[in-house]
Amino acid sequence: MQIDFHAHILPGCDHGSERRRTSLKQLTLARDAGVDIVCATPHFYPQRDDLAEFLKRREDCAKRLFDAMEETGEKYPKILVGTEILLCDNLDKLDGLEKLCLEGTNILLLELPYTGFSVEMFDTIESLNSSGKYNIIFAHVDRYDKNQIEQILRLGFPAQINADSICKTFVPLSIKRWIKYGAVISFGSDIHGTDEGYVNWNKAKRRLGNKWSSVMKETEKFIFETSKI
Repeated sequence: MQIDFHAHILPGCDHGSERRRTSLKQLTLARDAGVDIVCATPHFYPQRDDLAEFLKRREDCAKRLFDAMEETGEKYPKILVGTEILLCDNLDKLDGLEKLCLEGTNILLLELPYTGFSVEMFDTIESLNSSGKYNIIFAHVDRYDKNQIEQILRLGFPAQINADSICKTFVPLSIKRWIKYGAVISFGSDIHGTDEGYVNWNKAKRRLGNKWSSVMKETEKFIFETSKI
């Protein structure tokens, strides 16, 4: 099973897709790349977004996409609705945080701030983890300072990386190591728009071979076994 764990495909929900037509094109590209499940993960910024308004927008945008898919009569990958949540201080105290989990699971996909981590952010991560309510995974860790990422990985948290990070001429040794030793349990297209589509998805799949398949099995286990509510 091929699972795209991180994609911005809900029309009008964030800057990933501006209209239904774009979203359908994204799903067509995913289907043609052999993807079976796409996790729709629109951005949520706790310090800027109102949770109730975000949830309503996400619901409305998802319905627009599901209606459009049905109207075409074509077969598309299955969609699981979730969220990409920007980590901030006191996120653990957000009332209703569980509503941002990936559909049917207790998975929280957290995006790290590019400005670096504070002690308070580590306290927030530990609070979320110790609550026993969530399974946390960190989004596109290939984008950040490797030393800070390894602080998080040493705590036992799993990671998602973007497929395009595998397609560079020189793949950082840290990324290779994270994949080799099982810290990376999912890949994402992180698709915005349709310009690049899933070209890098297929390149990464070919480059990693059996290791790609192993990670996909871990993704499936994480969603359908480990993280059931």
